[in-house]
Amino acid sequence: MLGCWELQRGTTTVRELWREATPDFLIGNGTTTTGGMLKEFEFTRVESKDGVVAYVAQPQGASPTRFTLDPASKKDEAIFVNMQHDFPKRVVYRKSADGLLASIDGGEGTRKTEFPMKACTDR
Repeated sequence: MLGCWELQRGTTTVRELWREATPDFLIGNGTTTTGGMLKEFEFTRVESKDGVVAYVAQPQGASPTRFTLDPASKKDEAIFVNMQHDFPKRVVYRKSADGLLASIDGGEGTRKTEFPMKACTDR
């Protein structure tokens, strides 16, 4: 997940930047722009506390929502789950052949939204 990742769809750009603060704490931020105008932003982090790895999201600067790492995650993927959250219930990151595939869904077997991202330059 470390680095700069970007998805371009027409005039819309989705971008995530991930940095390692410590080996147990990654800091991320995401933006969605359309036609050069900011539409959405999100502060994120991945942290390990007391042996529990969690993805914590704050879309639009809202209160933090915590998703814990599913132990069923395989090599080159991280599945974060919070079944009590309205939507999404799962946040998934998978290494792909040419980048990083992020997705969100309402739980196993539900419709998901995918974000196939390629490496980009941090500007």
